Amino acid sequence: MVEKRKFEKQYEAELKLGMRKISEEERINTLNELMVARTELLNQYEKLPITMRGLHAIKKKQEIESNLEIIENSIGQFNKKTVFIKIR
Repeated sequence: MVEKRKFEKQYEAELKLGMRKISEEERINTLNELMVARTELLNQYEKLPITMRGLHAIKKKQEIESNLEIIENSIGQFNKKTVFIKIR
């Protein structure tokens, strides 16, 4: 138990270099925005034709899938209790 706390404190100290901890309110707001964006992308994905014959349709599908993957990863990060972001 003590070892785990020590590791967590060391990990947080390393993260703080060039990063800042976001507030709970900011984390929840960002998480909500990500959820809305994911819903919009899923709606776009559902409207794609079943048969992908044209290059435009194939490219659009790949773009949506790529964006969904990015958003899913971001949602996973912002679901954590403590979130650090890079300082620009």
